[in-house]
Amino acid sequence: MQFYLQVLNYDVQKMKGISMNNIIDVINSGKIFTACFTKKDGSERVMNCRTKVSKGVTGKGMSYDPSNLGYLVVYDLKINDFRMINLNTLKWVKAEGNVYYA
Repeated sequence: MQFYLQVLNYDVQKMKGISMNNIIDVINSGKIFTACFTKKDGSERVMNCRTKVSKGVTGKGMSYDPSNLGYLVVYDLKINDFRMINLNTLKWVKAEGNVYYA
């Protein structure tokens, strides 16, 4: 984790340990944030994304609720498509000028 913080020039002094519910509250605001988590294949992903995006939504919905499985649906700003963050493997989130680690 220290490596990513140095590469991305994050201020280590601003890191705050808070509960997962508080992290979810911060990122569900619809503002842009950066998240680092472990993917299913074991590799690490750092993603700039946001929630509450309606672009490309047809209204049909999903056949399951991702939150029941520990996932958060976000819009990846680099790929311009929806992705899911596994909240069980979330390492840190940078939002509103602060870095929150899980």
